[in-house]
Amino acid sequence: MTTAPAAANDEAERLGALDRFDILDSEPEPAFDRVTSLAARLFRSPIALVGFIDRERQWFKSRIGVEPNEVPRAMGLCDDTIRGNGVSFVPDLWRDTRFADNPARVTHRGELFDALSRITRGLASAEILARLQGAGVPCAPILTVDRVAAEPQTEASGMLIAAKHPRLPDYRTVGLPVRWDGERPGVARVPPLLGEHTAEVLGALGYDEAAVKDLARRHVIQL
Repeated sequence: MTTAPAAANDEAERLGALDRFDILDSEPEPAFDRVTSLAARLFRSPIALVGFIDRERQWFKSRIGVEPNEVPRAMGLCDDTIRGNGVSFVPDLWRDTRFADNPARVTHRGELFDALSRITRGLASAEILARLQGAGVPCAPILTVDRVAAEPQTEASGMLIAAKHPRLPDYRTVGLPVRWDGERPGVARVPPLLGEHTAEVLGALGYDEAAVKDLARRHVIQL
């Protein structure tokens, strides 16, 4: 991305004008939607936005091709634009010699990461995945633990194994990432409660019952 040199914009004055305009978090309006529709059509762009930048965020009054209605200010391309006094643009990355082949992309990894981030951070992950998969690019989302458990691929892999648990009726745990004779090993024992097997382990190490109780009385162990 290229930006003009920083201009001496009065940020306080700009924010004051934005507050007086009283447009943030207002309802959609056809007039603004016509602007984004026209821009998307004229420039053949999958994304078009009418946004306003306040102190911490960039809020979109109208948007095409972007799911969230706001992003953190530091993530928005427009934050760079308002700091300059000229035109900002994102070049065609595939024409950039810095990214022409894999060695060049590795050398300029930081610049490539920044350039791609400015394009993708305003998009929903589902949209990015759809575009990459449509172009034949192997990809997968980064998921939180709860979403990993619900992912169809996780279910299909058989990595989550059900096991009988004395306290949790729907208990499942992560299985070993290997199979023997086509079968994944089952669960021998479920995780214990704190101190649940202390006496058993100490007994295997040679402590008699009296010694174990003495350790518990002195709060050295918990039973």
